[in-house]
Amino acid sequence: MLELIDVGTQSIEAYAASAGAEVVEELRALAEPLRGARVLHLNATPYGGGVAEILRSKIPLLRDLGLAADWRIICGDEAFFTVTKDPARPFVVAAGNGEVKVRGTAFDVKLAGDVTVAVVRHTVEVSTATSAPVKVTAGQEVSYGARGVSAVTAADLDAVQAWRQDQIVFRDVPLSAVLAELGRYRRGSVVLLGGSLGKRHVTAVFDARNADAALDTIAQSLSLRMYRATDLLTVIVPNNDPQKNPASD
Repeated sequence: MLELIDVGTQSIEAYAASAGAEVVEELRALAEPLRGARVLHLNATPYGGGVAEILRSKIPLLRDLGLAADWRIICGDEAFFTVTKDPARPFVVAAGNGEVKVRGTAFDVKLAGDVTVAVVRHTVEVSTATSAPVKVTAGQEVSYGARGVSAVTAADLDAVQAWRQDQIVFRDVPLSAVLAELGRYRRGSVVLLGGSLGKRHVTAVFDARNADAALDTIAQSLSLRMYRATDLLTVIVPNNDPQKNPASD
């Protein structure tokens, strides 16, 4: 998904007093052959220094010169950030209904309903519009959403960072949560039928590039039966015949 960034409006005429009217007129003349040309600037965040600051000023001026300029950001559901320390210029990540502010650290941000922030090095500050800032240090994580910011807890940093090596790590995680996580790596839905099946716990390491193989392994190890109704619907139910080896049907 590419999110459009609102940068407001700005007239290049505002620079005539400092740059000179001749320079402004020259820019308009140079831009005239490009009038209506589509220009898309694409990056990962609308915050921070450098590129973001330049684009917030540049895009409105390009539009004023007649170009169809836009700025969009790539929106994913998980990202890892390593930020160089600069006390004078904090780095801010906006996710969901809150933000993470740092001044030099390494941390992971995951969007899966609520937003979860896990810190690998140093400290970050997490806040929402309705919650006071919460400090989260290395080895800790916190989640936030419509109900505000959760309590700070210990983070499993190996599991948190596993996706960067195309792995998904589960340590004693309820099956319902495992299936929800695997759903981020495959097309279609997985429906779990059978009362308390979702409460059964899973400990495993899977290849993130083959989530379907992970489902097969789970079915085998937990003695479940899996039906792939279509490419977009997989149903998992208890295996009612203990003598028969469960397999995909």
